[in-house]
Amino acid sequence: MLSLISPGALPAAVSPTWSGIAPSTLWNSGANWTGGTAPSSILDFATFNGSVANISLILSMNGSDRTVGGITFTSSGAANDGFYFQPNNNLIIGGTGAGSGITNNDADTQVFNVGLNLQTNGQTFNAASGAIAVGGQLYLTGVDLVLSGAAPIVLSGGVTTVGAAGRQVTITNTGATTFSGSALTLADANQTTTFTANVAASAG
Repeated sequence: MLSLISPGALPAAVSPTWSGIAPSTLWNSGANWTGGTAPSSILDFATFNGSVANISLILSMNGSDRTVGGITFTSSGAANDGFYFQPNNNLIIGGTGAGSGITNNDADTQVFNVGLNLQTNGQTFNAASGAIAVGGQLYLTGVDLVLSGAAPIVLSGGVTTVGAAGRQVTITNTGATTFSGSALTLADANQTTTFTANVAASAG
């Protein structure tokens, strides 16, 4: 089941960094974020740095969809500190401008086995320094998506476009881009999705 961003007043924006020091690995626990407040709206932009002391690299949505404007992984200078988003519920990404979408400036692979629901147009997955692996279902809810960067991007949970016609995925990254699993589903017969450059498909 998909959640939609409700119109009306949004809470004040926050831009916290994941500290992961709470006893739990829950996204919605304020104790896991600098400033004590978890990101919860499309105005909030989250940062992850694996070099933070005592950090948990595993995150859980705790049984509910969570919302954020965008996610950036910063370079930690250490190996084997990629983050893992557990496969429960969806992470809604709906920010605009700088910091929206997902940017990986760390050399380690960031793994999203949670469903990703993009709800604002102009989203980018930028594998600038390390790979982005999406094992959960990726929903393009009336939006276009750009896949960029120099590292691989793997979409193995399937891509579903929902809503407005003419949606497209544009691939400009120089790393390998792989679609596997259920690949691509067009929810509306009038939709067209365009893929360009460095694309590999797998039936696995």
